[in-house]
Amino acid sequence: MKKVILIQLLLGVYLVYAGNFEAVCVGINDLRSWSWPVLEYMEKDARDMRDMLYEQGFHNVITLIGSGADEISIKYYIEHMSQEEGDKCVFYFSGHGQRGYTYYGTQSYLATYNYPDSPQLLFAYELGGLFLTDNFSCIIEACYSGGFRTVIDDGVILTSCNDLESSIELEDLQHGLFTHFILEGMANNEADDSDNGNFVSVEELYSYSLNRVLARNSNQHVQLGDNFSGEFNLTVDSGSNLPPIPAETCHPFRFKPATHSGRNFTTYKAFSGMRKNVVYSKKI
Repeated sequence: MKKVILIQLLLGVYLVYAGNFEAVCVGINDLRSWSWPVLEYMEKDARDMRDMLYEQGFHNVITLIGSGADEISIKYYIEHMSQEEGDKCVFYFSGHGQRGYTYYGTQSYLATYNYPDSPQLLFAYELGGLFLTDNFSCIIEACYSGGFRTVIDDGVILTSCNDLESSIELEDLQHGLFTHFILEGMANNEADDSDNGNFVSVEELYSYSLNRVLARNSNQHVQLGDNFSGEFNLTVDSGSNLPPIPAETCHPFRFKPATHSGRNFTTYKAFSGMRKNVVYSKKI
């Protein structure tokens, strides 16, 4: 009987931790266009999300910050995440969002660093097409980001507001409001509402953040689009030896591969153009 139980436990661990867990985190404070206001904490959002995903056990997280977050680079790294059976992929974005006209009608989009030069915008229908598997999640801190939930039919989409609302960042939190509670919910698996207390899922983060965000901004409704079978766990193995955090990415074609603890990474020299504008709250 003991042997049978041990086999079941080992099999259960394998099923939970099988596959690669990879992510692309993007943060943009300042676009090349002067027509968009400069944000303060979006790049910090992305860095802190990267650190948190590593704490959750992710194997590889690419971070695109400021001028390194052009549309070509974002698409390149999403497409080059491991998307084999059993893998999990996460895309996190913190920056400006808006709505615009496409062949498919009015859709939400994310403004990449190189706006207003072309290519410049990442529309909802484009983002969904970059994933080759249903085993992915998008977590988006941007105005009008709820539009991604209604267009992307696969995976799990968690957004900071609906498709007609603005998101805000707050000086006292040093984060986007939505991202603050996502990170809080992931820390020590605070959002976990199950009995085991070992895992936190995107669905649990939605429940955790919804009313907390509303309490600080009544015009910001967190949205969830869930087409994933079961819950999308973000915790891989909280007891594993985590790899070093690689430097931030600047460009997909300027890199030097590196190996850490048996896992392959790509490390890059980091640079970003940030301006110091102190604000209390600002729409994203």
